[in-house]
Amino acid sequence: MSAKRDKTYGVGILGCAHVHTGWYANELRESSWAEIKAVADPDLDVAHAMLGPEAEHIADFTTDPAELLTRDDIDVVCISSETSQHLAFATAAAKAGKHICMEKVIALTLKDADTIMAAVAKAGVKLICPPFVHDAKPEMLKVKELIDSGAIGKPTLAHFHTGHEGLIYSPFEAWFYDLTKAGGGALMDLGVHPIYESLFLFGPAWEVSGMTTIAYAERMLGDFPVKDIQVEDNSVTTIKFANDVMVVSDVSFTRIADRSNSAIYGTEGTIILGDPAAPLLVNSPKLSGEGDDPWCAPDLPEAKSAVEVIVDLIENEQGTPRVTGQWARDVLEVVLASYESARTGKTVTLPM
Repeated sequence: MSAKRDKTYGVGILGCAHVHTGWYANELRESSWAEIKAVADPDLDVAHAMLGPEAEHIADFTTDPAELLTRDDIDVVCISSETSQHLAFATAAAKAGKHICMEKVIALTLKDADTIMAAVAKAGVKLICPPFVHDAKPEMLKVKELIDSGAIGKPTLAHFHTGHEGLIYSPFEAWFYDLTKAGGGALMDLGVHPIYESLFLFGPAWEVSGMTTIAYAERMLGDFPVKDIQVEDNSVTTIKFANDVMVVSDVSFTRIADRSNSAIYGTEGTIILGDPAAPLLVNSPKLSGEGDDPWCAPDLPEAKSAVEVIVDLIENEQGTPRVTGQWARDVLEVVLASYESARTGKTVTLPM
């Protein structure tokens, strides 16, 4: 994308409950390709708390989502609400003719995801649902290139590993532990990242199995207690792909400290992601490291900002899974299949 643009996109933030709200606002404020015009949230205390210092850079706030959607100066709506609000907000935004960038996951159910996708298709707008940034990350683009080039032979197994200590800092984060609003815990919130990466690298999923545990029945979010928690803190999902690649993804809300990494194993080599030595390491007879070191740290493509990725998708992609919501739906299907497997103790074959 060129540095000079003919259009600056007006953006409205619809719902501010998600912890990424402030990050979105900062990315938008620092971009020359988009500008926040207004923020709508039924609770302006939530809006200001989740926006943090970014709130002072925004002129217009409203408690009425409909008011934001009627504005002619808004081209794109960024939905950063509780997941339970995604269906109502996304369908209303599509009906208003706004492109949509929506926080993950796309919806609580596949039925709701299909309704959102149908509304988007009818309106002729784009639906961009994270974790879209993964297929624009320099490391992930290089991994895809290495796999497709045969650098590690035929991929056989991948292990993705991610987590943090959970949402513990603000009472406004309590909805993440509410099953009716969030739909799940660590798997629903964090598991989408490695699932998205797996689908990006290996294609459609075939079979899914999962297990979950609840480590904390109660938590303190600052001074605010959350009791009788019904969402999982730990989840392990195993995905088998049609090409016989197997992926094991473990995610957690209980990791206070961690130095582990993720790996992709092939018949002729290994790729390591997130190693303390480098963001990406490759052991392959087709690549050479420095001196006698069998590990190579390949050059990575230039990183794009999240806003640049969004604008690229709006302007340059038509009917692809990244802008119709299909890819986000595929990710949700794997998440829900893992929950179903955890509930029944049986492997789930896709499609559900």
